[in-house]
Amino acid sequence: MSEAKGRQVPNWFWIVAILAMLWEAVGCYFYLMQVRMGPAELSALPKAQADAFAGMATWQWSVFAIAVWSGLAGAVALLARSRWAIPLLAVSLIAAIIQYGYTFAATPILSTMPVAEAVPLPAAVIVIGALLVWFASSARRKGWLR
Repeated sequence: MSEAKGRQVPNWFWIVAILAMLWEAVGCYFYLMQVRMGPAELSALPKAQADAFAGMATWQWSVFAIAVWSGLAGAVALLARSRWAIPLLAVSLIAAIIQYGYTFAATPILSTMPVAEAVPLPAAVIVIGALLVWFASSARRKGWLR
């Protein structure tokens, strides 16, 4: 176990922090893959999904970028045991809520895609994001973050 300000950090903290970093890195990978999609890649997708990507405004791509990159920075901050993990992960969560909230409220995605296909990933992203904010806040209260 490591020491910081006299507080021991349990081994499971490192496991959660590493899993958080991997989760956030996967989000960054998907962002990069989607932002780089050209006509050939779009044509290989189901029509509803291709239309959703093609119709995304610049601000939506920006919010997506903020969500994934601030999430990765927050996970790295967790590994560094930095108090910055909390605001970075919170920004990521807020951006994800904005991104998916807009997608479901203002686009026809649910009318073109079955709910069972459209909802699980956004729901997982938001739930895991909220859990990571809670985890970082709890770690801060316990003195594990500085």
